[in-house]
Amino acid sequence: MRDVDYFLDPAYSEKWVRAVRSNTTLNERCEVVLDVLGVRPGETILDVGAGEGRFMPLITGRGAYYVGVDISPHMLAHAKSRMHGDGRALCDLVVADARHLPFRDKVVDRALCYATAFVIPEQEEVGREMRRVAKKLMLVEVSSLLNPRALRGAILNRIRKLLGRRYLPYFPLKPKDVLRIFRRPRIYYFTGDNRLRSGGSWPFRLNLIVVEDIDGHG
Repeated sequence: MRDVDYFLDPAYSEKWVRAVRSNTTLNERCEVVLDVLGVRPGETILDVGAGEGRFMPLITGRGAYYVGVDISPHMLAHAKSRMHGDGRALCDLVVADARHLPFRDKVVDRALCYATAFVIPEQEEVGREMRRVAKKLMLVEVSSLLNPRALRGAILNRIRKLLGRRYLPYFPLKPKDVLRIFRRPRIYYFTGDNRLRSGGSWPFRLNLIVVEDIDGHG
């Protein structure tokens, strides 16, 4: 089974949507992520790995235009169900691979990839594509291999794959690869109160919010 096949399965989209709707912490953090991304009225925001569209109403609610990309048409069907009223005019959904975005250079203002990049082995390609299409800033959530939970998940993922069993793709990064993939990144992590912090302990945190200013714009 290819890594991507896991996400193309309609059963996965149904399972994911149920999990997200009941995950209060994940939903509360979305607003914090958009604060760091710096979404402004009139901008175009690209959501790479849009999933069920949880960012859609939040971004359009800030007066920005939302473009959601996901490799799963089943996921985007759920996202489409979130389009209501005047917000429809501020939304566009595209079935596409995060490693090969079907957009011209510098066509969006800001781009984010949340709860997605760490299930893609070619995260450097994802970062490169986001940098290519965005003008101002990009934000990507990754996992750190130095965190015990991430390391255990990566090992279990490899064992299941070798045994031919169904597995959830998971690819945490070494801290040196985080610094290599992103240019002069600002690195944050969530604390228990759903606030973002930065600091020297970031390599040992499970999930990291990596922010890169593109061409010096913020």
